[in-house]
Amino acid sequence: MRKMIIAVLNVLLLFAAPGVLAETYYAAANGDDGNPGTRGEPFRTIDKGASALYAGDTLYVRAGLYAEALNNYYSTFRSGSSWDSAITIAGYPGETVTMRPDSGASEVLRLMGVYYLIFENIVMDGIHTDGNVVKITYMGSDPANTARHIRIKNCELMNSTGMGILGSGDSCEFLDLKIHDNGLTDFDHGIYYASTGTIIDGCEIYRNAGWGVHIYSGYANASSHYNMIARNNRIHDNARVGARGCGIILGAGTGHMAYNNVIWGNATGIAVAYGGATDIKVYNNTIFGNLGDGITVAYATNTIIKNNIVYQNGGSAISDLTGAEAVGTVAENNLTTDPKFVNTDSLDFHLLSGSPAIGAGVDLSSIFDTDFDGVARGASWDVGAYEYVESASIAKVPVAPNNLGLDVSPNPAMGCVRFRFGVPAAAKVELRVYDVGGRMVRELVSGRVTAGTRTLAWQGGKEGLRTGMYLARLTVEGTTAAKRFAVMR
Repeated sequence: MRKMIIAVLNVLLLFAAPGVLAETYYAAANGDDGNPGTRGEPFRTIDKGASALYAGDTLYVRAGLYAEALNNYYSTFRSGSSWDSAITIAGYPGETVTMRPDSGASEVLRLMGVYYLIFENIVMDGIHTDGNVVKITYMGSDPANTARHIRIKNCELMNSTGMGILGSGDSCEFLDLKIHDNGLTDFDHGIYYASTGTIIDGCEIYRNAGWGVHIYSGYANASSHYNMIARNNRIHDNARVGARGCGIILGAGTGHMAYNNVIWGNATGIAVAYGGATDIKVYNNTIFGNLGDGITVAYATNTIIKNNIVYQNGGSAISDLTGAEAVGTVAENNLTTDPKFVNTDSLDFHLLSGSPAIGAGVDLSSIFDTDFDGVARGASWDVGAYEYVESASIAKVPVAPNNLGLDVSPNPAMGCVRFRFGVPAAAKVELRVYDVGGRMVRELVSGRVTAGTRTLAWQGGKEGLRTGMYLARLTVEGTTAAKRFAVMR
């Protein structure tokens, strides 16, 4: 009996230990750091909330402006134990949270020696900082203590004098970010990073002083880094200062990939260069209207360039400096003539019927199998970031004249999408969103609705809605209305 009692007590103590049972805390601009951090009695600062978190815990930050930075030198950060038991600090869903530290802060967010942390739905404004918006690095003099497994998602990183993100932590994820207007010189980039296994996915990176994405070992305190991926990003109008600045540079390291990116308005599109870059892959990107070369290869070995549209750039379409500067480059199935885009004036780089890019690619499904919009590549691969979808395919969804007052705003939408419609009398209502392939993305309403005008806000961006055209279809007791709308991320 005594042994059984001891065993039961040990189990109870285990489940009472911090971090075993996940907790949810709250911070709010009208809170107090003496509070317990509940929904009704929130903390006042994000820093205080962060100090309460153990593996698996979440801090929700309510709407407002927070004049504070999070920095491992001064803030208490614990680590998560896995992505399933990470520590999460997130803006409350549907609310705008801005971190804008006062003058004197080096960064808005600085992480050292911690891992499995998630930051989501936060505007990080570095306008008063002395350096970067985010820095992921190490404490002291030991690079082995570098922060890693950091996920930053659905955040906006802007206005710093340095980089949007600077660092070298492995296996990080930068997802669906807006990174813009950072830097004072062309040595200041949207992202300047060197690591193994880090992913940059679904971001819009623009108007930074130097490069959009700079993957290079110049900052990393290690001799090599491997297998970083930049995919499904819109990277444009960087090189805001001076004459240098690629959309993406894949420099040094081994096995990095860039695919399904749409890149325009930079000094150069994509460069594979410097530091002995090896086995770099550049696949299915759309590169248009950059001032210099579309793709440049220099000081690199065994670069593979396939399925890219490279058109109307100011320099060479693909500049391969074969010889001492580039060895073993393979460039195949790239399109450098008019690809017949839908409308370059409105930056719509989808393909028109009859485009020479249709079916001109090689199958890379062992690496990825969808395009920028998430459309399946299928049996016949197209060249560029977008797979061709017949303009009629979205019309596969049955529609009727819009006599129900269905409206979608803003159009194009950058984040939240609002649907407004009228219901003449109590009725069964369905409101669904479809992508260009005719697939349902989201069912927003399904059920009986009373008479009147209804407005519904949908945070589509937080559900992974990518840049492209969509169709809202409203059905009220068999009567259907539809409205096309665009999303720009």
